[in-house]
Amino acid sequence: MSPVVEPPTNDPINPLRIVPPTHPPTEEIPGPLPELEDDLTPDDYIPSYDCDGSVMCDAMSVAWCDDAVNFYLTRTDSAYYGTTANETRRGACTGWGSIGCAVFIQGNDDPKCRRTGNQMWWDYQDIRKQGQCWSCGTKHWYPGCMTTIGYVSWCKSDLLEHYLD
Repeated sequence: MSPVVEPPTNDPINPLRIVPPTHPPTEEIPGPLPELEDDLTPDDYIPSYDCDGSVMCDAMSVAWCDDAVNFYLTRTDSAYYGTTANETRRGACTGWGSIGCAVFIQGNDDPKCRRTGNQMWWDYQDIRKQGQCWSCGTKHWYPGCMTTIGYVSWCKSDLLEHYLD
């Protein structure tokens, strides 16, 4: 009989080792049926990815992006990030001097363009793994709604929304 192995935990010796929350399995769902489009949610779409971004993407450190998503996002299951005028935040960023990396929500003024911090964390992982994006990249998860990793020319997380418009 093999010994029971405990799941990994946050390592106090290496604070950069982040253990993610449990990720729900992703099912592939065919595209929306036109007559039901108004009733669809972001979960009804198969995401797509691109690695587009500023020509400055190669100048930013990927570690800044990792820090933004791991330490500056409010990681809860409440929809805290979005694109409507009522949203308090669009994302998080960090950097050095005049350059930085932001992880943020982009999209139209649609109430469905909302994400929790945990969803954004998983979007970031998906952009890196599924989208195979090394620096900048985007996960398109609902028509007109996306999570983006990108270069910003000035970064202060509590004012991020003013620099992304």
